[in-house]
Amino acid sequence: MNWPIASLLLYLGLAVEIGLRGGLTIGQSASPSVMFALVALVAAYAPLQHALWFAFLAGLAVDLMSPLAPLGSGEAVVVVGPHAIGSLTGAYLVYLLRGFLFARNAATLTLLGIIGASAGGVVALALL
Repeated sequence: MNWPIASLLLYLGLAVEIGLRGGLTIGQSASPSVMFALVALVAAYAPLQHALWFAFLAGLAVDLMSPLAPLGSGEAVVVVGPHAIGSLTGAYLVYLLRGFLFARNAATLTLLGIIGASAGGVVALALL
């Protein structure tokens, strides 16, 4: 895996995630995650160690860019960790499942992205 290109993809994915967060929000707080799709794409093709580092950095970037507002009145706080661990979980699951599926099919990548994002989202939500 070429790390300069991966870091550029990470930067562009984070820019798209932040830029489209307000426009694609469903309800008050639900919005799709571009970073989980990018993590699934990298995990489907990269070696395990590279995929896990990329997933950790992507989750860390999402954690740092999404402050949480407390229920009472107060300042928003940044909680580092839930999305990073969720991204690691999703990437590892995609890595394990990629051997069972056809790698050249677009539907396979979509299915891997949905499965990885679901697993990562459940882990991140459980940690919050």
